[in-house]
Amino acid sequence: MFTQVEAESAVNQAKIDIEKRPARQLPTLLTNFSGSLALYEEAKKHLPSGASSNVRVYAHDPFPISFQKGQGSRVWDVDNNQYVDLLSSYGAVVLGHSHPAILNAINAQIRNGTMLGTTTELEVEVAKKIQSAVPCAEMVSFANTGTEATMEAIRIARAFTGRDKIVKFE
Repeated sequence: MFTQVEAESAVNQAKIDIEKRPARQLPTLLTNFSGSLALYEEAKKHLPSGASSNVRVYAHDPFPISFQKGQGSRVWDVDNNQYVDLLSSYGAVVLGHSHPAILNAINAQIRNGTMLGTTTELEVEVAKKIQSAVPCAEMVSFANTGTEATMEAIRIARAFTGRDKIVKFE
């Protein structure tokens, strides 16, 4: 995470870099990425700094490119420029965007209901598969977020050790 000072420094450096950019580049940016610029201007009215994550706040110069779709290893921005997706949503789409097997599984589950709120057969099946792949996993716990997973790990560690205090390193 950025400290406030680091964030302000990054923003100031970006402003300096933009000012140093050759003036001939700006018309090209405005022509090729006009949709991204328009979406960014609209986003700034509703999202702090025009982005919903810290990474996206500082990862643009002079404005972020906004994407509209992905297929396989390719993504398209709102201006219909095509790119090879080297980020893959930080590993979440390792099989590529809109992979047929993933879409079929999602569609099948949607027909059975979403957000059932109780234990399901699929949940138990996935837990068994994880345990067979990780023999030392005596039990499996699912979490929706990294925060939930961390809270669960702390709870388990406290129960196992009988200690209440934890140490956090950054």
